[in-house]
Amino acid sequence: MSRRDFPHWSDDCRIGLKAVDTEHQFLLSMLEHLNNVFRQGNKKNREEIATSLEQFIDYTRMHFRSEEDIMRLCHYDGYERHCQEHEVFISLAEGLLGEVQHSEIIQELEIIN
Repeated sequence: MSRRDFPHWSDDCRIGLKAVDTEHQFLLSMLEHLNNVFRQGNKKNREEIATSLEQFIDYTRMHFRSEEDIMRLCHYDGYERHCQEHEVFISLAEGLLGEVQHSEIIQELEIIN
């Protein structure tokens, strides 16, 4: 994704709940940081990539729990489907983290050999 079409916060992103809007805005800033770290991708910053991705996953989990609590309390009709989307998103992010961590091990083994 090029920088110009990377998602940025705008008023169109607002759902009207200040806490959730703030969390969404922060998630987008974390994604932009991750994008920048990945674009610099090399062995020297592989640890930064993994750390940033772990932080993103942790924050996203917290946000999803918060969002799901709100949806449940409001009896949101799409609750189950939305929770499944959250699970898929976390699974994809964890898979990416595993790839980053695994590729680091492979590169270290290549250096040793």
